[in-house]
Amino acid sequence: MNEAASNGHLEVVKWFQATRSVSCSTKAMDGAAGNGHLDMVKWLHENTTAGCTVRAMDVAARNGHLDMVKWLHENTTAGCTTNAMDTAAAKDHLEMCKWLHANRSEGCTVQAVEYSIGHLRLGSWLRSHYPEIQSSDNRLWLYPRNLFDALLFLEANYPKVFTPEFARGTRSDLSYEYSNGSDALVEAWLNEKYPGQPTQEKKFRLWTAL
Repeated sequence: MNEAASNGHLEVVKWFQATRSVSCSTKAMDGAAGNGHLDMVKWLHENTTAGCTVRAMDVAARNGHLDMVKWLHENTTAGCTTNAMDTAAAKDHLEMCKWLHANRSEGCTVQAVEYSIGHLRLGSWLRSHYPEIQSSDNRLWLYPRNLFDALLFLEANYPKVFTPEFARGTRSDLSYEYSNGSDALVEAWLNEKYPGQPTQEKKFRLWTAL
């Protein structure tokens, strides 16, 4: 029943409920919410007592299901965690982040800033609304396709992050680990502005899977 609900098979779930052959857990509504099956979530809410957990809103936010998040906010008490905005930022769901900021109190963590690297409009919004949140890594943590634009954004907006050591370390990583053959101009720009070798060991957190 949990799997059927997660995949939006409402008639199957109704049959399970009618025959009482299988019951469901919070995984049913959590999965249905994460996959955007609003009709399923409404039916489960009205016809079962399992309810949902914070995972329902967290995953719905990550996947950009704004109507689902609004409904869960208005009709359930499970709430969400900072993962909601963190992972919405990673997926470039700007309107979702704006809504969560306006209507929820959980906020976000440094992962929102780090996950949003490359999504410049969303990154600018986070900088305006959460200026106190800044990465402590001494290397670039992701290498987006618009790498040069992302570095320019960090240099202009996060001077405490984009230090000479950060630039040198990032250039070193581009040279030896992450270069895809199209970053030569970026590497040259970093070398011209921030010559020399990094003096610190690489330091950044392991990312959790989205």
